[in-house]
Amino acid sequence: MSINATEHYAKALLITSLIFLLSLSVTAFGESPEDKGYEIAARSDRSDNGYGDSKVEMTMILRNAAGDETTRSISFTTLERENEDVGDKSLVLFNTPRDIKGTALLSHAQILKPDNQWLYLPALKRVKRISSSNKSGPFVGSEFAFEDFTATELKKFSYKFLREEPCGELTCDVLERVPLYKKSGYSKQISWIDQSIFQLRKLEFYDRRGQLLKVLEASDYREYLDGIWRSHRFAMKNVNIDTRLSLGIETRYFKNSPKWVGQSSADFQTSVEGFFEIFYSLDSNHSVTINPFFRKDGIDENRDLLDIREGYWLFESDPIEVLVGVNTVFWGVSESINLVDVINQTDAGDFSGDQKLGQPMINLKFLPEYGTFSIYLLPYFRERSFSGNEGRFRGPTEIEKDESEFESSDALHNLDVALRYSHYFGDADFGLSYFTGTSREPLILSNSAAGLFPYYGQISQMGLDFQYTYVDLLFKTEVIVRDGFSETYTAAVSGFEYNFYQILDSDSDFSVLFEYQHDSRSKQEPQTLSDQD
Repeated sequence: MSINATEHYAKALLITSLIFLLSLSVTAFGESPEDKGYEIAARSDRSDNGYGDSKVEMTMILRNAAGDETTRSISFTTLERENEDVGDKSLVLFNTPRDIKGTALLSHAQILKPDNQWLYLPALKRVKRISSSNKSGPFVGSEFAFEDFTATELKKFSYKFLREEPCGELTCDVLERVPLYKKSGYSKQISWIDQSIFQLRKLEFYDRRGQLLKVLEASDYREYLDGIWRSHRFAMKNVNIDTRLSLGIETRYFKNSPKWVGQSSADFQTSVEGFFEIFYSLDSNHSVTINPFFRKDGIDENRDLLDIREGYWLFESDPIEVLVGVNTVFWGVSESINLVDVINQTDAGDFSGDQKLGQPMINLKFLPEYGTFSIYLLPYFRERSFSGNEGRFRGPTEIEKDESEFESSDALHNLDVALRYSHYFGDADFGLSYFTGTSREPLILSNSAAGLFPYYGQISQMGLDFQYTYVDLLFKTEVIVRDGFSETYTAAVSGFEYNFYQILDSDSDFSVLFEYQHDSRSKQEPQTLSDQD
């Protein structure tokens, strides 16, 4: 070979090498972190394709900060949809413990739409559709949210490759994935996917504020059906304290001028209210709950309130529960009025009339297989508040709360007692209750100075609440017989409720409600608007 030929060969080899290296550089620099992240996620997702359906018997262990454990057994059934544009379906069924046995969650994963989920509650014999705005809430007291129980479909997220790093004895690709569907409880998730079998090893969940909320770790992978890998151990750890804070502003507009002397002439009445809730588990049997509430009104100081809605110690050991402290208890099934609900005093400052004041109590519960027995000892009475002189929601004369009178010589310290038994048979649920003590409803009387004051008499009341469920139709009844201030009378409310779910294939539900109210009390008893309605 001549020198000239050798030079031509060297030049050709150099050019070829440069073109090859350039092509590698273009490939390396041309693949964005987003493209690489999606490629890794897709490889992991598709490595599990082809199993068709599966059923897994699982054990959920809830462990508190002290290391105490509560165990629940679950059946988890999944139906695979081969089309990546259609989500998988799953059913979670709780088998133990007894108090949640039969509870079921049916999920149909969507891609960019909110997942469809329905919760079955055996105690109520009722199916409840989970709203897309509530899917970040905890599921049956665990660290898992409703959202966590739907399939992790590939196209529900955008992806970004972050780095490669060791994960135990393996090497993992670390990806950031951001939910593309609306109303997710998470702003983002960071996942660790191993490079050997392409399975998830760790997942960090970040709340809507971008703060780390909880961490899931998956381990003990085992192979099925020649290449289908399944983890036999998941561990979810919440890194935050279980607290909740809510603040709100309420404004009412008055079109007309005040009618009574002393009432505020302001067109708007604005109030600020809020609550803070904290739950702390001491061990597997003991827990503490605190829920203070406040309200500050801009016009009527009688609406100002600082209350402990809940503040109690709870002991649970199947089949017994003991609660000591302040709590809010609800009895009843109807919507327009709850006649049997007599434990807590009404928060009259709440315009809706639905809120109650916290009631000091000792509550003993016995929960055998044949129903729930409850005993309530109520050592202190909460008085009802009334609109002040400047308040717009009052009559011509202000009711003087400070002038209250009681039939019992123990006044606020009369010991009230309540009993309740509740159970269900088939599709029928019922509750029987008895109360004796100071009436939560006062009789409004006048004094010698032409003023008004509340009088709280002693009553005894027997009650029945009943509900029958037929598919989406609910039949409801509440009946009481009360030995009141001066007479024995009866009252009842009865009707039905029919629910239409997912109107026009949306996330909205629609209910039709009809109830009839009857009350036979005379004018010698505390008055009610629910007499012949």
